[in-house]
Amino acid sequence: MESGDERVVTGEHGSSDELPPTRVSAPVPSGDALLPSPSRETAASTIVTAGDALDEEERTRTRLLGLSGFAVNALGALALPLFGGTPLSRSLFVVGLLIHAVANFGLFYVSGRPERFHARSLRVLWPASFVGLHLVTFFFGTLSVAAVAHVLGLYIVGISRHRRVASMSYAVIAGGTAIMVALQWRGVLPDDGIVSLSTLSGVEVLAMLVLLEAMFLAVYAISREARGRLATALEQLRVVTRAVAQRDAVLEEAREDFRRVAQVGGRGRFTGGVLGGFRLENLLGRGGMGEIYEAVGPDGEDAAIKVLKQDAVHDDDALARFFRESRVAASLVAPNVVRVLEVGGPPADVPYIAMERLHGEDLASYLGEHPHVPVSEVVRMVREVGRGIASAAAAGVTHRDIKPQNVFRLDPEVDGVRYKVLDFGVSTLSRGGGTLTQGAIIGTPGYMAPEQASAEPVDLRTDLYGLAAVAYRCLVGLPPFRGRDTAALLLDVTRRMPPRPSDAGSVGPAFDAVFAVALAKRPTERFRSADAFADALADAERGVVEDALSARAKRLVARWPWSRGPEPRALAERPELS
Repeated sequence: MESGDERVVTGEHGSSDELPPTRVSAPVPSGDALLPSPSRETAASTIVTAGDALDEEERTRTRLLGLSGFAVNALGALALPLFGGTPLSRSLFVVGLLIHAVANFGLFYVSGRPERFHARSLRVLWPASFVGLHLVTFFFGTLSVAAVAHVLGLYIVGISRHRRVASMSYAVIAGGTAIMVALQWRGVLPDDGIVSLSTLSGVEVLAMLVLLEAMFLAVYAISREARGRLATALEQLRVVTRAVAQRDAVLEEAREDFRRVAQVGGRGRFTGGVLGGFRLENLLGRGGMGEIYEAVGPDGEDAAIKVLKQDAVHDDDALARFFRESRVAASLVAPNVVRVLEVGGPPADVPYIAMERLHGEDLASYLGEHPHVPVSEVVRMVREVGRGIASAAAAGVTHRDIKPQNVFRLDPEVDGVRYKVLDFGVSTLSRGGGTLTQGAIIGTPGYMAPEQASAEPVDLRTDLYGLAAVAYRCLVGLPPFRGRDTAALLLDVTRRMPPRPSDAGSVGPAFDAVFAVALAKRPTERFRSADAFADALADAERGVVEDALSARAKRLVARWPWSRGPEPRALAERPELS
């Protein structure tokens, strides 16, 4: 598909009816071009915790220090002819500049990429840098003002994440200074500095050394305390930001529920009428294509009747889709799929579908009151909804719109079933019927699989992705993707991963591996069944991840890193304070 081609996308809707398609003009990547976005999926985009943010800032700071170190070394080399000094001290000065330059080059290099910036290299480079500074300081004088050069480096390494690196650097600075002063005072090392210790008394040397060591210790202590307080502040900000984002998500869903509830209840156009022996009562829901009524069947059983809207009766495409849905729904006989009792088609004047009356609420309404669902309940939901979509797949049907609004939570349970799948109005048939959308993108973008967003062929794995997205919403408190427009959502679905689940604080790190596989971009990389996904979730609740699953998830995350958590609108749109 060429950039700019139009695709038909239905927005989220609050009833079991399909809303009229909304046409958007946006480039939709093809399935064979699923590549991470080079402009946004940089290392910085994986910052999702306080530690990640501090690591990124530390890398930038270290890189700048390494670059400025080159300038200092160059200036020192140029200034050497201006100073005196003995041949030994001048030689040590040159050696010190070389060691410092090599160490700074190493710091500049390893800080260029996150995978190179690790403790093993830093434990060598930072102390080596300070050893070089010691030799430079020897040229000017061990207790001269040149010793203060250690302070800047000590503070920078002191606020780093690696406590051991910071401790080793402090030991090299403080211990090296004390040893050099002691050896020079005893005459073991020559006192060849420009500022000589021989001009000072023993008490003055001791006092200056104590003051210098106290300054080193204070800088080290302050930097470590600053690191701890900054990490705490960033973590608190992350928690608040996540809470606000979750509040925004709940409010968005609540608006959808409100729009739906505003159209429900009371009398409708067919209230009091009879269709096929069913007496229609109050409205249960209303959508773009039809209305759903409470009804009573010929034998007094409760039912729900979906009636095509009057204006849609004259729309050939809407009429064909309605009858197609009735044919698909009637063909599915499974405990976890809403049961069809009767279908009224031509020559009936009013097309309708009579279904079993479900008592409870859809998952979207339940989530409005329970933003986080217990893992055990999510596992059950995944298993039962998975059975429903598996039954549909066995009949050659892919639902294509698995989302909280299309998952019904029964209360009380019926025959041991808690969850049922609703609305096969946008489903696709793999044999004998195809789809009425002519290759258009139909579904709800926030829960849509990448291949579906790319207008590629869909199958059971597409519905398993939607089920994983619903499970993510239940556990994390946010849908995997949120955006202000459909085009942005489609691009995110195809080119980004959602925020890391454990960052929400409601689930442990074991869930990261599970969702890395369940929400994989390519269908072949996902779980093969809902039961396999549910088993992995149950294991993750106990903190267990199978080795094979862990290795599989690591490969996927290396290729598709978790994205940064969504910035809540309340914070993102706030003007900067002067």
